[in-house]
Amino acid sequence: MPQETPAAGAQKIGWILWLLATLLWAAGLVIERLVYSGPLSCELGQGSSIYGEPGWSWVPLGHTCTWENVGGVTVVDEPSMMTLVPALVLFLWGISLMMARASRPQPRQNPE
Repeated sequence: MPQETPAAGAQKIGWILWLLATLLWAAGLVIERLVYSGPLSCELGQGSSIYGEPGWSWVPLGHTCTWENVGGVTVVDEPSMMTLVPALVLFLWGISLMMARASRPQPRQNPE
């Protein structure tokens, strides 16, 4: 029975950490979606009593608020492009783990 090399063990830990980070990020998105889904989540300003329509944006990722006819214009509050950074980091992390696995040298088989 072949023993696990230290590199293989480190890679397994890397995949577990990646999976945990991805699940944590996804849970954060679900929580954000639930918290910012009600009409009271889009108040135009502190104590303004003007509420907008909540929504969701996939790019950039996060909740949005739209207020119709505020001073004659439509105001849309969108998430920052920085919300894409965690998704990009997780994507690149996963790619690097796959590349490390593909480039790992295979142990030699002894012909008998």
